[in-house]
Amino acid sequence: LVGPGSREGTWQDADERSTWQAILDGPHILQIDEVSVFTDSARSTRQFRFDSSGALLTLHEEREQVLFGDRATPDSVRTIIELEWEQDSLARSAKRVNGVDRLLQPFEVDNFRAHAVELQRLVRAGSVSRNNTSTP
Repeated sequence: LVGPGSREGTWQDADERSTWQAILDGPHILQIDEVSVFTDSARSTRQFRFDSSGALLTLHEEREQVLFGDRATPDSVRTIIELEWEQDSLARSAKRVNGVDRLLQPFEVDNFRAHAVELQRLVRAGSVSRNNTSTP
């Protein structure tokens, strides 16, 4: 990573595909903004912020999912998740589903952290895409 600027790319797994843009300051990744589409019709926007050592500082996700079927009430679900770390420990977490506070599960936090690490790896590698096949 050279100089301030940005880098962008794509990411994909079996249930989700996304486009991301990283904001850089020299060798440091300051922020990654991601827009995802899921196989279950959900869409999300995420913002990951990092300190100069690459540690995750904050995550903000907004997810919209449209429900289908005659009994789908409400017909859409909006979830907002906010996480904040201090010295690698989770300092604050919030999850709201259609405006109602919900319990955030530990696996959700772990999944966000693992995804942030994967995105950082892609940014550092200069890679523009990932799929489930390996190439030499």
